[in-house]
Amino acid sequence: LQNLSNVHPHAPHYNTTKTYTYKTQPPPSSLSILATAHYLPAYTGANSPLRPIALCFHSGSFIIGHKDAIPKAEVDFLAWDHGFIVVSIDYSLCPQVSLREGPIKDTEDIYRWCREVLPRLLAREEDRVEVDRKRMEVLGYSAGGLLAISTAFLPNPPSMIIDFYGSKDLHNPWWTLPNTNKPVPGFPSEFINQVFSISTIPTSFPTLSPTSPNFIMTPRLAYLLGRIKDRLSIKKLMKDESDYETVDSAARWNTPSGVQNF
Repeated sequence: LQNLSNVHPHAPHYNTTKTYTYKTQPPPSSLSILATAHYLPAYTGANSPLRPIALCFHSGSFIIGHKDAIPKAEVDFLAWDHGFIVVSIDYSLCPQVSLREGPIKDTEDIYRWCREVLPRLLAREEDRVEVDRKRMEVLGYSAGGLLAISTAFLPNPPSMIIDFYGSKDLHNPWWTLPNTNKPVPGFPSEFINQVFSISTIPTSFPTLSPTSPNFIMTPRLAYLLGRIKDRLSIKKLMKDESDYETVDSAARWNTPSGVQNF
């Protein structure tokens, strides 16, 4: 799509933001998992074109992060300059759930929801935005990059995937050799293990810099840093060895069925 400010001079200079529940976790968590859609409303005095969707996955090593961590400048660039409906999402966070049963399953569900449910919601609401169901872009950062790539193996894969330094090739020794390049502080195991004291599966956790005045060291952050230090972050998030074959894009592409969508 072209720059909408040039094509439609009456287009408003702001994005509409609406948050939806795209799924509910099974008991005992039963938490609502949220998706926020950012888009321009229909234009005054002009027919609104069909809008493609840009589905965005945040970073955070599958342990921290939230849907609002997607940079606002990128949301505005996609929504305002290029007419996308930008969908940023929360997803179930490890280690309360495995990577396969949490983030990957949520990715499959949100991808289906964006194609089947969101177009109906936007069409019937006051903005009357029409979705181009045939055009969908997916992008992700780090952990979110792995989730973005996983959509390539779904029915009706996206027309474009943008992977910003995504996790991949998970059998590579890099993921298991101790990290000696950067000093990471140690934490008492009693403190780290408090991350498992809650029975619910979190769907968001703030990402603050250690230099932020609001930064507080929590068991979840200690767990994350410990996994970075011993390079067991991926292995600890797997339910068993077979998970590698269903979440690692490098492993999936190396099978005959892995390229069927291309």
